[in-house]
Amino acid sequence: MSMFKHHENPLTSLGIGQTVSIVKWLEEMNIPVNRYEINKDLTININGDLYLWNKNINKFPDYIKFNIIYGNFACDRNQLISLKGCPYIVEGNFYCTMNKLTSLEGCPKIVKGIFNCRKNEVKFVKKVVKKLCKVKKDIYV
Repeated sequence: MSMFKHHENPLTSLGIGQTVSIVKWLEEMNIPVNRYEINKDLTININGDLYLWNKNINKFPDYIKFNIIYGNFACDRNQLISLKGCPYIVEGNFYCTMNKLTSLEGCPKIVKGIFNCRKNEVKFVKKVVKKLCKVKKDIYV
């Protein structure tokens, strides 16, 4: 996967704009440049697993919107109050355990592995997960 092309967006070459904000945030999260792709609609694909454990995140910035994760996506052990910005599709497992979630709104639409949302502010039920997400394997609530 390749990163965006700097010359496609004049704001990027000036060091400003949404793409630059996305790149800076991904760098802060220690995600290597060769592991992500920023799509034309400014969503982000990740090649492989993405583990955002213990990053002290309470929500993803408004300019962060993951699209496809070609592996597992884990945002557990944070202070998340929202899943807005989470991937649309997770090819592996999805973990959002040990946060402060009271809603699963914003969770992935498709998870090809397991969906684990245990130990949040509220105890979710499988029925709620199934309404929001097509989960291929098990759901842990």
